[in-house]
Amino acid sequence: TLTLAKDIPTSELLTSVPLDFPAVKRALLGEWTSNDNPGQSSKITRARFEDFKDGAANGAGSWRIAASCPGHPGAGMGIVVTYDDRPAEALCMVLDTLSDTGFTLRDPGRGDVLTYSR
Repeated sequence: TLTLAKDIPTSELLTSVPLDFPAVKRALLGEWTSNDNPGQSSKITRARFEDFKDGAANGAGSWRIAASCPGHPGAGMGIVVTYDDRPAEALCMVLDTLSDTGFTLRDPGRGDVLTYSR
């Protein structure tokens, strides 16, 4: 397992106390492929979250880690993306699992689950 700040294994970052937001953000950096939507992928850099569909750009914006998604306290740590073409509405998904090779996001309102792998 990849070891990050404070020698916390990536798989335990979401349960560490206190939550290590910088370590979680570092663990998410890179290119990811959707396991649920064929042709969809994402590239996450320190400042940008970019979506692709069949290799073509499909949205991009800034992103951050939040203790929880707005309107859903206690649902879990959230990834908040503000897309460039929709600056007034931020999308927040709960980060349910995180490992060296993948992560799982959950819509806190609808419960939809998305999985990604490297």
